[in-house]
Amino acid sequence: MAGHFRIACLQTPAFSLDEGREAATYLLNQVDRAAALEPRPDLILLPECAYPAYFLAPLQGGDLDQHLASQGAPDTAQFRAFLAAAARRHGVSIAAGLALPGPGGLENALVLWDQSGQEVARTAKLFLWHFDSCWFSPGRDVAVAEVAGVRAGLFICADGRLPEIPRLLALQGADLLLDATNWVTTGRTTAQLPNAQADYMMRVRAMENRVYLAAANKVGREADTVVYCGKSQVIGPDGAVLAQAGSADPEIVVADLPLGSNGLAGAHGAGLLGEALDPVRARRSGEYSRLAMAQAAPAESDPFVAVAQTPASDEPALDRLLANLETAGAALIVLPESPPGEADLEHWRERSRRLRCYLLATGDGAEGGRTRRLAWLLHEGEVVHAWVKGHLGPDEQGYQPGPAEPELWQGPWGLVGVMQGGEGFLPEVARGLGLAGADLILWPARQAGPLPELFARTRAAENRVYVALANPALPDAESLIVTPDGGMPARTFPGTVQGVGASLVLAAARHKDLVPGTEAMGGARATAFARLA
Repeated sequence: MAGHFRIACLQTPAFSLDEGREAATYLLNQVDRAAALEPRPDLILLPECAYPAYFLAPLQGGDLDQHLASQGAPDTAQFRAFLAAAARRHGVSIAAGLALPGPGGLENALVLWDQSGQEVARTAKLFLWHFDSCWFSPGRDVAVAEVAGVRAGLFICADGRLPEIPRLLALQGADLLLDATNWVTTGRTTAQLPNAQADYMMRVRAMENRVYLAAANKVGREADTVVYCGKSQVIGPDGAVLAQAGSADPEIVVADLPLGSNGLAGAHGAGLLGEALDPVRARRSGEYSRLAMAQAAPAESDPFVAVAQTPASDEPALDRLLANLETAGAALIVLPESPPGEADLEHWRERSRRLRCYLLATGDGAEGGRTRRLAWLLHEGEVVHAWVKGHLGPDEQGYQPGPAEPELWQGPWGLVGVMQGGEGFLPEVARGLGLAGADLILWPARQAGPLPELFARTRAAENRVYVALANPALPDAESLIVTPDGGMPARTFPGTVQGVGASLVLAAARHKDLVPGTEAMGGARATAFARLA
C-alpha cells in the first residue's frame, strides 16, 4: 500500500439544544464541503455531541427525539441516516459525536461509518466529565474498526485524560485515534483559550502509544455557561502537531498521513527516547492489575463556586443563567452588586426558592432600623447570613454604613466573607477577612475596566484566599474566580451574559506560607503595623 490517508476534522460552532434544525443543516453542509476537497478526504471527523448539543438541561428528563421533533428538527435516527447517506454518496468514512438513546439511557456516543455508509463502530464516553452524568449513561467498552486500510480507535473528550483508554485502543491495533471532543475552557478573549488536553495531553497520548491522533472540537459558547477552545488538531506518533485550527472560528483541519504496507507509516514504531525506551513494548501488563480492583474514592466536599455575569434587565435570561449554573454543579452562585434602589430581599428570595444551591445577592434593606446596603446569602429562599456594606460609594450616601469588624459565615466547606462594590479596592477589607480566617471572599461588584481583575488577583495572593468576583454584563466588565496564588481557573468574556465556575480546594487557602519561613500575613512583623489600627 502506498500514498496517503487524508483526514478532515470539522471544527464547528456550538449549537444549543433548541437549535436542532440549524445544527443539522450546518453539519450536513460542512460534511459536503469537506468531501468536496481535492484530494477528497478518506475520513471526516465531527466533534463530540455535534448533534444536537452537549448541554441537555432543557430536556429536564424528557425524551430527546420528542424534543427534536417538537422543533421540527431531525430525530437522532434520522440524523444518523443522513450521515450514513453522506458517507455513501461521497465515498468517505465519517465519524461523528452524537447524543443517542442507548440501552441504559442517553449516551454521549461516537459513531463511525465506512465509505459504503455502513456503521462499523460505535462507542460511548466512558469517563463522564462534570455535568455529563446529569443526562448521559457511561459507556462500557472501547471500539476499533478498519476504514480505508487504517485501524481507527474511537474515544471521546475526557476519555483522553485517562491514559488507560487510548492505551487500550492502541493495544487493540489502532494506528489512528479519533477524538470527538468538546474541550471546554475559560479566558478573556478567544485568542487566549487554554485547555490541558489541547495544549499538551493529546501530544503525550500520541507519543506514549506511538499512534496518530485526530481531534475535532467546537468553538463559541453554549447555554451561556460552556465555552469551547477550538484547536482541532492532528498529531503524529512523535508528538508533532501536523495541523491545528485556531480558537475562535469554525474551520476544516486537513492532514495527509503517510500509508505504509500495513496501515499508517510510523505508527507503533519505537523511538520516543531514541532506542532507550519503547513506550509500548516496555510496558508490563501487571502494572495495571491494581486498576481492575480499584474502588471509587469518596467524593470531596470542596465546592464548585460560580460567578454570574448577568444581563441588565432581562429577567428570563437571568433565570436561565442561574438554572444552567446549578445544573453545571454550582454549590454557590455569586451575583454582581445591584445598584441602589434596584433590588430588595424579596426579589432575591423568589429566585433562591427555585434553586437548591446557595445564592449570594445584594440590594437595599433595613438592618437595625436603618436603610443599609446588604449582601444576603440565601438557600432555598431563606437567608442564612447577611453582611452590611461598610464603605459606601458616591451613589450610596443616603445609606447607613455597617460596622468595620470583619464578619465570616461558617459554611459547609469553610469560612466565607464578602466585600461589596468598591470595598475590593481597599486593602483593609480583604485583609481583615483574611486575618479572621476566610477561605473564600465573595466580591459582588459593578465595575468595568481592568482594575477589578488586578485587585482581585492581588487580594487573593496577598491573603492566600480564593476570591470570586461577579460583575454585570457591562462593556469591558468581566467576572472571574481567583486562586490563593493569583491564578484564574475561570473567567468570562467581557460584556457578555455568561456564567463560569471552578472547583475550589479550600484547604489551599489555609496554607499561608509563601516560602519556608515566610507567611502571607507577616507573622511576628505584624506588630509593626499597630499604628494602622
